[in-house]
Amino acid sequence: MNLGVFLSSGSSFSKLASKGRDELLKSYLVKYCQSFNRVYVFSYHKEKRTDLPENCFLIDNQCNLPRAIYTFLLPFLAKKELKQCQVLRIMQLTGAVPAIIAGKIYKIPTVSTYGYDYLKFAKMEKKFISFWLLKILKPLILKNLSVIITTTHFLQKKLKKKINKPVFLIPNSVNTNLFKPKNKVFDKKKIKILSVGRLEKQKNLDSLIKAISFSKYKKNIYLTLIGNGSLRLFLIKLAKKRNINLKILNKISYNQMPKYYQQADIFCLISFIEGHPKALIEALSCGLPSIVSKNKGNLSIAEDKETALVVDFNNNDIADKIDLLINREKLRDNLSKNGREKVIKLFNRDKLLNKEIKILKNV
Repeated sequence: MNLGVFLSSGSSFSKLASKGRDELLKSYLVKYCQSFNRVYVFSYHKEKRTDLPENCFLIDNQCNLPRAIYTFLLPFLAKKELKQCQVLRIMQLTGAVPAIIAGKIYKIPTVSTYGYDYLKFAKMEKKFISFWLLKILKPLILKNLSVIITTTHFLQKKLKKKINKPVFLIPNSVNTNLFKPKNKVFDKKKIKILSVGRLEKQKNLDSLIKAISFSKYKKNIYLTLIGNGSLRLFLIKLAKKRNINLKILNKISYNQMPKYYQQADIFCLISFIEGHPKALIEALSCGLPSIVSKNKGNLSIAEDKETALVVDFNNNDIADKIDLLINREKLRDNLSKNGREKVIKLFNRDKLLNKEIKILKNV
């Protein structure tokens, strides 16, 4: 049995590598290759990759066509490889169009992840063209998929009301052997706070900087942001204005990320909206005491005072929770222990990938 893998619209190994996330995709492909005879990965860029398993084949955009054109030509340009596939796996709904066209033409079932509220994300980031395209295409995509995989109970319930298709729940996951705790000494003279994600409005990072400026330990806090985005310069200027020790790291490879979680003392994810945030799962897996905002994505992973501290969108509340964690060693230890245990139980990558592969084979 052969599997075809479609990435998000416009994505590729080279684009993922620019964000340090190509190794994450590779870890999925290694698991797929253990369960399927052949795995074909369809990329939107002209590229090569020499470190994939022997039975994994990268089908790239050899003509280097623009994304809008390649999206509709891919099913015909890759006809030979697609006709060898028995199931098509779409990594996110935004990459579904070429897979659905191919599925219809060559009679291949299609399985897609519905990972977050795509319309809300596009609207918040003022990507209005993407918003209207998604608004038009989403009903057509959902209608023509064979199976849908959601990452949260909320999304699963929402989709089951709208469509008469199998909707399975498989949350985002983490390699718990790679993302694991490491003993360190907590030093109030140098408190390391970490946040991971795109530097965009959605992540609410300006509120985090402002909240730290209200903390009693402001002078001792060192904030590290890992990510890139349009608000980079704005955040640097804001931190300077508020006298906050800020470091921004653009690109960290997936395999190096555990080191940054392990070195941190507190993890903060105070986004306005989230799907099912992988960064939070990674932080909890590393036993990192966390502060998260009250949105459905965060709350699908963390419970207040059990696995994290939940805050409102209020800078004073965020500052109070930061100070609380700094002062309460027992609270930090409990959150660390409970968070790690929950990830091992519910978000273990091997267990969840085995479940996904079973769905792909049975579709």
